[in-house]
Amino acid sequence: MFYGTFVYQTLLPAGRYEVWRFFDNPANLENITKPGDIKVNHGDDGQNIHIDLQLGGMSFTWRALVTERREPNYFIDEAVSPPFPLIRWKHHHSLHSLDVFTGVTDYISFESSIPAFLIRPGLQWMFAQRKRELLKIFN
Repeated sequence: MFYGTFVYQTLLPAGRYEVWRFFDNPANLENITKPGDIKVNHGDDGQNIHIDLQLGGMSFTWRALVTERREPNYFIDEAVSPPFPLIRWKHHHSLHSLDVFTGVTDYISFESSIPAFLIRPGLQWMFAQRKRELLKIFN
């Protein structure tokens, strides 16, 4: 088993409560996860999240549970059944007011069946794509 962490920061031109409302709705993952065909299903409480992703002819299923939530500061989701090669995934999303902006910090700790240095480039790419989409939404 291999262990790793990953941190990504995004600065959005919007207030923290506005950004919180966006992130508090799991269905918005469909708007910021590009490319690929993604479908997000979640319970009424938004705590159980089921993601089906089609990317490059491959299909992935991801189930996560929001295990901690403090509005409008942060929430933590943990994978219940992450796709290969991940074994464990914990994602801490924190929001910080910075004048008229909101800083979003994604801190991920994970366990995988392949070395972490092979996982990080994919995470970097994914979060860069999300940042691009978030800036379109909040600009």
